[in-house]
Amino acid sequence: MALSNFKTYEFLPDFGESLSPARVNRATKHLQINLSRWKTISPEHRFFILLHEAAHIALNTSDEEAVDKY
Repeated sequence: MALSNFKTYEFLPDFGESLSPARVNRATKHLQINLSRWKTISPEHRFFILLHEAAHIALNTSDEEAVDKY
């Protein structure tokens, strides 16, 4: 799995009500990062989040437990 799974990405000021630090559209492979949350996260945790989101694409699933095990 590689971070190159993402075709495009963007930083958004926030995700409204969502507290999620990031999300990905599996169909378009577009990653969105919640900048208000991202700023508060350590570099190590950010790396895990990116790998986690890439796993959603690699496995083509929304199953959080499956991507955490990938």
